Amino acid sequence: MFILKTCCFTGHRPTLLSRGGERYDVIYQNLREVLKIQITVAVLSGYKHFISGMAMGIDQIAAEIVLEMKAEYPDLILECALPCTSQSERWAGQDELRYHNVLEKADRITYVNFHYYPGCFADRNHYMVDHSDMIIAIFNGTKRSGTYQTINYAMKQGRKVMLIDPHTLHATLAQQNTEH
Repeated sequence: MFILKTCCFTGHRPTLLSRGGERYDVIYQNLREVLKIQITVAVLSGYKHFISGMAMGIDQIAAEIVLEMKAEYPDLILECALPCTSQSERWAGQDELRYHNVLEKADRITYVNFHYYPGCFADRNHYMVDHSDMIIAIFNGTKRSGTYQTINYAMKQGRKVMLIDPHTLHATLAQQNTEH
């Protein structure tokens, strides 16, 4: 029996990714390249199903990379796990356009909840971890963030966690008994 290996993504929104005075477009390009390398490593290691929570920032970048890689690896599956139907309701311009463009091309859209309520984003993150074997996380060390909470939940669930530091761009496998 074939078991589909699944990987999800977590990371910060654009406002938490800055490195000193560096422009966001430079940070974006560098993170995108490192993230693409890690997704490629995952694909070559047998991961075919990828889950994005579709938040602005890392989630959408990762989803776009998976969609691009489908040209070379057509058996990849992109699932968008949404916390509620109104996730992008207050977004505007490019952010909203980007969101809907990815959703149109996704293989699956999963609404973890249909209506917004406090905690629906955490429930979406738990869904992604619970349905994944590995997490790729862009983490800047901020402990008061959904990214931090998702990494800790993944560690408690025994998932493999690949951490990418947005400041140094180094990727390291998290140790199971280490708090982040």
